[in-house]
Amino acid sequence: MDPDHRRLQPQDGGKPVAGVVTHEVPPAVIIKPPIDMPSIPRSAVAPELAIVMTTCNPLRLDSWLAYHAAALRPRAIFIRVDRTPSLATLFAQPSWINLVHATFDDTMQQAGQGQRGVRQNSTQLTAHVNASVLAAREMGCTHLLHIDDDELLFAAAGLDELHAALAAAPSEASDIHVHNVEALMPSPHCLDPFRAARAFRYQPGGYDAYLNGKSFGRLGDPDLHSRGPHHFRSKDGEYRTWQLPAHVAVVLHFESCTFDRWADKYVGLSSRISLDESRTILPSPYLQRSVRAAHTLLKWTAKAEAEEPGAQQKLDQAWRGSLQLWCKHKLEPRGLPTRAEQRQGDIVRGADGVLVTLVDPFPAVGLAADASVDAERVARDLPLLCRGRRV
Repeated sequence: MDPDHRRLQPQDGGKPVAGVVTHEVPPAVIIKPPIDMPSIPRSAVAPELAIVMTTCNPLRLDSWLAYHAAALRPRAIFIRVDRTPSLATLFAQPSWINLVHATFDDTMQQAGQGQRGVRQNSTQLTAHVNASVLAAREMGCTHLLHIDDDELLFAAAGLDELHAALAAAPSEASDIHVHNVEALMPSPHCLDPFRAARAFRYQPGGYDAYLNGKSFGRLGDPDLHSRGPHHFRSKDGEYRTWQLPAHVAVVLHFESCTFDRWADKYVGLSSRISLDESRTILPSPYLQRSVRAAHTLLKWTAKAEAEEPGAQQKLDQAWRGSLQLWCKHKLEPRGLPTRAEQRQGDIVRGADGVLVTLVDPFPAVGLAADASVDAERVARDLPLLCRGRRV
């Protein structure tokens, strides 16, 4: 546990008290606003928001931008782009030319090995966030949200409630924290996963990836700096966290939201780290299983290219096993209500007993959902059984 990490929690009339944060698993993330939700006093001046993130070969960044522009109405989005020069065309469109502030930088580690490469990338990301803190403050922004290109910030109670909660946070809280939930997909081959997903894991103990949430940094703190991907800190490395309720804001995490993205991510990662390193670097069994599966794909791909007897059959089996791994962890349960029947934040049990919370982020901000799939890819994978059904 970081001894400098203190969480401010409202107690006895809302007065903040400092308390040591432990690394216990957070409770269930309940997104649906309570019936008796207390009213947060509105500030005379609404907060001005900015977003910072880093991206490399993102999936549907056009939808990511459209969603956050509608949901948060940020004054600026600061994006560090690695090895994806084609994004300049997207950013030059009229909708984004004044909103997106992009830095194109190809120095991120692609072939770096193991933990050394991870640390170097972390240093570069920290520098980008810290530079964005200064730039956002210069523009008159009050809060900077640090999220990734596979995450959406969802405000179930609306933007006004989020603004009120940010303004009401105690002035000594520089790190305003948001819980996260984890997306489950209707297909391995969704054309636009952000618009397709509507089922999310909400019990952090069952997440496949991180459960640390993300944070807004309060730019009124002159000593505000990045503290990794999940927090901001103040002077001398200290950071004080104010936790927002999940119905005010929650991060929707779309980790490996298509099978192709899973393959790109873990085959690439497996070419740079060993299995032993993965057990040290990667925190969850799912991530470690993904690396093992990708190592198997790499092994049999090399043997098949060398035309070793039986290697192609083994490679086909490895791809089948990888797809089944993805479906086991990433496919939404059967038997969910239709989109027309569901209500935001409802908790439902699928036909296989899996509990999920239902969130349809795009319609909530006036944009269209889209569950279209790549029909060619679905037809190719039709014979492969995933969780007892065909994909």
